[in-house]
Amino acid sequence: MKSERQEKLLQIIGSSDIDKQETLRERLAAEGIIVTQATLSRDMKELGIRKIPSENGGQKYSADGKQPADIPPIVYDSLISVDHAGNIVVFRCGTGTAQAVCAAMDRENCCNAVGTIAGDDTIFVLMRTEQLAKELAEQFGRIIKRQ
Repeated sequence: MKSERQEKLLQIIGSSDIDKQETLRERLAAEGIIVTQATLSRDMKELGIRKIPSENGGQKYSADGKQPADIPPIVYDSLISVDHAGNIVVFRCGTGTAQAVCAAMDRENCCNAVGTIAGDDTIFVLMRTEQLAKELAEQFGRIIKRQ
């Protein structure tokens, strides 16, 4: 049952741009698979399903693992702006989210940074060169525009 449910889940997100778990639950129910939100969340975690930018400017669930630079999902939910000066990149996040975003970025090593520091709503990322800082700011700037 679990493997069938997870296979159907992968089929649904592979064929549709879905951005909400409730929509996934409804689609599974239409296929005869009734699932709780908790079970759906566990399945999604096991399958490595996360939100990525969609072509229409929104977001969608994906299991292909092809998010830019393996960027953690919390970044998509919290990032507001990004800029750089010299070899430092400055991220602005939602109030109270910067430390969680920074920890996720550090854990995934998605920035290849020398080091990071986070406050309440701001993250400083020290890069090795000014060019790397510029490239990182541009990469995350594209993500912000898709939100």
